[in-house]
Amino acid sequence: MPSDTAFGGSLLARFISDQHSLAALTCCFLRTDTPATPAGLLKFNGTVLNRVSTLEVQLGGVICFARASGQITFTTPHDRDTVAKSDDCLQAGPLLLADRAVKDDLEQVDLNGLNKKFSFGKYARSFFARTETGDFVLGVTKPTSLFAIVKFMQIPESGGGMGAVDAINLTGGYAAGLLVRAEPTFRAGNIEALLPDAIVVK
Repeated sequence: MPSDTAFGGSLLARFISDQHSLAALTCCFLRTDTPATPAGLLKFNGTVLNRVSTLEVQLGGVICFARASGQITFTTPHDRDTVAKSDDCLQAGPLLLADRAVKDDLEQVDLNGLNKKFSFGKYARSFFARTETGDFVLGVTKPTSLFAIVKFMQIPESGGGMGAVDAINLTGGYAAGLLVRAEPTFRAGNIEALLPDAIVVK
């Protein structure tokens, strides 16, 4: 969460500075721009800051972090036990893969969502994935469809794909951005959006 919420959100560079982190990735859809408030479940350090949403059909996934064990779980908003036991949880989506199985039906997301081209349209997308080798990948794509991303995620690393076991779309369009503090600094997507939260890597 931003250290100062009075401005309705923070830039990714501010998240990196405040948290003394190596990288920051945009991680949720916005319910409102001013002030910047997240859509869906947001649980931080054991406290639920925003409840689960069942209104936005694209928010079909939840990432949960258990601090003591270091376990990261890709699940659904209906998995109340995992949400209750985890320190930090974030609702986003669609949930692309869980245990290698395709989860959210992207055609249904387009059919029933507010944006009829949400999955089919070509937008920059931020994502979080776990590969078959156990590595975690945070990234932002060039403008593309979620259908293309799912196919890329499913291709093994040996074949030039991601080789993902679990994968979730975090956000898209103007809010998708990644900033890595390095020499030289790496950035992808839009890093100038004011955001209510971010995933940071320390």
